[in-house]
Amino acid sequence: MSILSRLFGKPQPRVSNFKAEPVGNGPLPVNGTGKGETRFIDQMWRTLLTSEVLECIHVAEDEVNDLISLMSDLRIDPEKFSGNLEVLLTGRNRADCGRKALTSTLSICKFMWSIDRPPSFPLWFLAGFPDVAVWAGDEESVSFVAGTDEEERIDTITRLLGVDLDALQDSDDMDLDSDDGTMRLRYLRKLIATYIGKTGKSLEAAVQEGSANDLYLASDIFEAVGEESNCTLIASMTTKYYLQLKRSYGSSFPDETALLSMAGILDANGYIFGLGNVTVAQVIAVAKETRGMQDRMQEFLVRFEALLLSKDNPECSFEEVLEVCRGESKAIRRSVERTMASYNGEPMILSGVCSAMLGPGLSELRQEVGVSIVRS
Repeated sequence: MSILSRLFGKPQPRVSNFKAEPVGNGPLPVNGTGKGETRFIDQMWRTLLTSEVLECIHVAEDEVNDLISLMSDLRIDPEKFSGNLEVLLTGRNRADCGRKALTSTLSICKFMWSIDRPPSFPLWFLAGFPDVAVWAGDEESVSFVAGTDEEERIDTITRLLGVDLDALQDSDDMDLDSDDGTMRLRYLRKLIATYIGKTGKSLEAAVQEGSANDLYLASDIFEAVGEESNCTLIASMTTKYYLQLKRSYGSSFPDETALLSMAGILDANGYIFGLGNVTVAQVIAVAKETRGMQDRMQEFLVRFEALLLSKDNPECSFEEVLEVCRGESKAIRRSVERTMASYNGEPMILSGVCSAMLGPGLSELRQEVGVSIVRS
């Protein structure tokens, strides 16, 4: 798989609506954090920055975690970063090839050609912070162009950053440059902070506040509800519906297929009754596919989530989304085990189950699932 396909082809699924009533609010955007777990937004950056990409954009091995932290802390938009990097690597964006273009930022045009790039700045910095690079060049233009005397370049950079050059030279651990001659990440972080402090401007490649694609806002929401990601949220909600159905109406279901189907339908109600892009029959079919499997609940959830998330990502094939869901299998299992051990009933879950099992307007749904007689 090429660098570009790994970098720009990663699906970004979203989570299902989990209202108790059949409503049409639609799916919520994703990516979040789990208590005591690595943040999902950090995991996303780690997936994006494969070893091939890291080598290409000049990231030292000992700076990978710091880079991920920097991107997350400053809420850099992964799509803008990817769009800018595509411009840097190819000299153009997808639109020039007749494909849907990734979002790139205005300042990146200044660095489209390698001859115009400051030798002190690695590609990851130009892709994530092109406006900072432009500003630094405007502040000290002669010291950021190729061919500048090395002593003058270092003197100018340290002055711009407010770094004590004598102290820098006295410490091997405080080298300004990496092995490839580009500035070390800790000084680039300081440069970014200097830019923000002096200009008062927002970072060009940061997620726009209020954007529908603000993964960081969604990440904050997931942290608030104690979930790791879209996959764990779907898993926990579906498991809650499953447990409540089994406890309250277990004798009304002829088999496990019907029980899993109804639990999935309740969690997918926003897709089924709101958006209309998932059918009851599709959820039942997923449940039937898992008959006879050893870890049936786990397998059902993986396939069920792929069904929902593929609707949120029509640009990706079902197989691609299924692969992403399978990659989250361990997190899904943890979510199920945690929910099984802790669920004691919730008003929203109880209300949804009661409506599905007793509501006079949902008799056809119950019949399709296979619930013939309701016994509480």
